[in-house]
Amino acid sequence: DTKVLVLSYLIPHMATTIDAFSLVKLYIGSEGKSKSHLKKAMGMSYNPLLGMYNGYYVLDLSKHTDRQCLHKLFEQSIQINNHRKNIGKWDISQNGNWSCFRNVFVDGKPVHTLLLDDYSPIPKAGKLEFDFVDYSRPNHEIEKPLNDYKFILILISSAIYGLNNDKQQIQQLLYNKLNTL
Repeated sequence: DTKVLVLSYLIPHMATTIDAFSLVKLYIGSEGKSKSHLKKAMGMSYNPLLGMYNGYYVLDLSKHTDRQCLHKLFEQSIQINNHRKNIGKWDISQNGNWSCFRNVFVDGKPVHTLLLDDYSPIPKAGKLEFDFVDYSRPNHEIEKPLNDYKFILILISSAIYGLNNDKQQIQQLLYNKLNTL
């Protein structure tokens, strides 16, 4: 799909994540198939380039998109922590290093921390695994909360809640929830 190819090229060059998100929203909207193709084309860089940073990452540094992802995450970690320092907030990193990277493994071996100095320039080989924790409030344009109906469907599909996707039972769950608020 040409649209997906063009977007996967443009998004890394957008000035802000809000601009990137707006571009995707404008040209793809809620087209599930196109969004899925875009995510596949952009790999691990999809979420960070659109302003959604929190998560568990497994990066193969031989892939350009994974290096883009790491670059964006370093950028965000520095920005967040510089802001926290400037307003007098405490360091809440895992290792007292003002970093958003947690539980880091490099080529399968645990390391104390992931530092920009060790990855500048970003190597073209190796495997990184880590959690990234963004302490800032989510942008409500980008990270929308699930509605109750979708949340219940997730519980059902993951077998956490034992329904057979019966619409009446789901409606009863929603009704009970509303009555308990």
